[in-house]
Amino acid sequence: MPNFGILKTINLRTQWEHEDKDFTPWLSENLTLLNKVLNMNLEYDDDHVKVGRYECDLLCRDRDDDSYVVIENQLAEFDHDHLGKALVYTAGLNAHTVIWIAEHFTNEHRKTINWLNENTHDRLQFFGVQLEVVQVENSPHAPKFNIIVTPNNWIRPFIISTDYWRDFAHYLEQQGSPLKVLRWQSDSDYLGFYLGYGDNNGQHPEYWISAGKNKGFIAANFCINQQNLPNIKQWFANNTQDIDRKFDAEFGEEPERPQKNHYVEVGVARRAYTEAERNSEFEWFRERLEKLERLFKQGGEINFLSDENL
Repeated sequence: MPNFGILKTINLRTQWEHEDKDFTPWLSENLTLLNKVLNMNLEYDDDHVKVGRYECDLLCRDRDDDSYVVIENQLAEFDHDHLGKALVYTAGLNAHTVIWIAEHFTNEHRKTINWLNENTHDRLQFFGVQLEVVQVENSPHAPKFNIIVTPNNWIRPFIISTDYWRDFAHYLEQQGSPLKVLRWQSDSDYLGFYLGYGDNNGQHPEYWISAGKNKGFIAANFCINQQNLPNIKQWFANNTQDIDRKFDAEFGEEPERPQKNHYVEVGVARRAYTEAERNSEFEWFRERLEKLERLFKQGGEINFLSDENL
C-alpha cells in the first residue's frame, strides 16, 4: 500500500514578513514559477515604480509582445484598495496585463475581475492568482500559484494544435482567397503560419503577413525582417501618423505594434472566439489578412517602402 504524507498549508507571513521588502524581491527573482503556471514569458523590468502618489509593486515585460505587465501583491485577502491602485498603475504605465496575487479571493472579487475582462479593451487582460506555501510532513516548504480568474477565452498556447491552422488553410481555399501559405511555425510559445509574399528563396521571408493565436488572443500582422532592412523600425516610427490614418480607414481602429527581436510588425488583434465560433474566427482572420495584403502590397512590391533611406 502507498504511504502518503499529509499536505499542510503554511502561513505566508512565516515565509515573507513584508510584502514590499520580502515577497516582491523574492518574486522578481522567481518569475519562472509564475511563468510556468500562466504559460507566459515575463521578465523583470522594475519594482516599487512611482505612479502619482502610489507605488506599483512589480513591473514586468511580456517578452512575447514587449508589453508591460503590472503585478500587484497581497499576502492577505484580495481587497478593493489594491484593486483601485492596480487600475491606476495599468493606466499610468500603459500596461496590457494585470496579475493580482493574493492569499484568498472572495466570490465578489472574482466577479469584479471577470467584469473587467468582459468590459474593457480586448488587449487588456486581468488575472487573479492565489498564493500558497505547502509542505508534506517535514519536507521543505514549497510556493504554489493557483489560477483563480483568467481573461475571457484565455487558453494555454499548447492547447492549439496545428490542425487548427490546416483547417484555416483549407478554409482560405474554399473561400477563393488570394492568400497563399508560405511557411508554418509551431513551438511552445506561438502557433501560426505565414501568408503572402517575400519568400526569400525558401529562407526566412523578408516580409510577410502572419496569422497567430496565443493566450486567448488572435492577431493578423504585417511583418518585416529587420536583418534585411535595418532601418525599418525607424521608418515605421517616422511614419506613425500616416500608418495610423491608413489603418483607421481600412480597419476602423489603431494598429497594434508589438516589437520582436528580429522583425517589426504592425497589425490588429482581438480576444479569441470560442471553439463553437471557429468559422467566425476564420472569417475575422481572412478579412483582415486580405486587407493587410492590399494595404502593404501593390503591383507585386511592398507598399510604403519606396523611401530611399531604407
